Amino acid sequence: MTQRYENLQALRAAATMAVVLANLYPIEWTYFGTQWIPRMITRLESAAFDLLFVLSGFVVTVRYGRSSGGARIATRFLLRRAIRIYPLYWLAMAVALLQSGATPRALIEAAPHASLLSQLGLLPAAFNCADDWLLAQMRALSVGLYCYVVFALLLAIMGGRRLVVGLLVWTSVIYLGRLLADIDERWPALFFGFAALEFIGGAFAAKAMEDEVSSIPAIFALLAGMLFVATPWTLGLGSWQQTLHARDSLCFAIIGILAVWCLASLERIVGIKVPRCLSALGDASYPMWLFHVAVGSGTATLLTRIVDPARLHGLGITACIATVLLIGCLFHRLIERPLLARRPRAGDA
Repeated sequence: MTQRYENLQALRAAATMAVVLANLYPIEWTYFGTQWIPRMITRLESAAFDLLFVLSGFVVTVRYGRSSGGARIATRFLLRRAIRIYPLYWLAMAVALLQSGATPRALIEAAPHASLLSQLGLLPAAFNCADDWLLAQMRALSVGLYCYVVFALLLAIMGGRRLVVGLLVWTSVIYLGRLLADIDERWPALFFGFAALEFIGGAFAAKAMEDEVSSIPAIFALLAGMLFVATPWTLGLGSWQQTLHARDSLCFAIIGILAVWCLASLERIVGIKVPRCLSALGDASYPMWLFHVAVGSGTATLLTRIVDPARLHGLGITACIATVLLIGCLFHRLIERPLLARRPRAGDA
């Protein structure tokens, strides 16, 4: 199973656009005084992030689920992830600093418990940074890297063919850790939180795709397992806000796993694919996500200096969205693709 799933790339594009629109909503109101982006989109941002973690787990498992494993494959897997994540992330940090006129010290002052080195390296000390838009993205990338590191360890120890055993162990660790860890502590919430469960859910869905006959019971067994793992949250441990957030995440995770599995099945078994232009947006989703706030606010600032905001109506935010799409596609074409083309091709994910 090394095929490329066009439907899932389009789903990735849809999730990324939900995040983009949610973050452009306050920019539209601040700069143009309009509300062409529906307020409801802001409620879908969390669901979009949940879906992206499910997609990541599915895609990497599709690529490596039948590999022999070993330290070499695991190392190459992490190297490919690093090449994909870090260069554009460092560029986004530079753009954010230039746009704000700040210095690297500003990032340290915004997160005094995290050094600049930890922020550049997306290390655990930077996990709690969520006050600034770039720091919030840093936290999401940190969680993703954590999932990739654990996945690489499972590849090295158990290999792709026995990956299910490793995923079950990982799920058990999350469950026990969540029971034993102080729910008020932030780093246990990261290591034993729903993001990892969503990643594991996507991985299980990919393993279930290997056998179409057993895929349906496997998926429902997975969903039942997620309900079991989520028991500490759904019982109401922790604050009222944490419990509500956990229940929402559980619903989004289940919907996301089913959506990913169904779309992949339609493409693999039935042959139904989305138009190529939609999957192409999925290819450029990472740079769009990284730069959308900087590009959107910069475009809005430029427009309001040239034209009276009252005369723009919906054209202002439309121009911001179009610019985000254009810049994201350009960064993918000119920066991300050349970087990815230089990495080892075998087992590309």
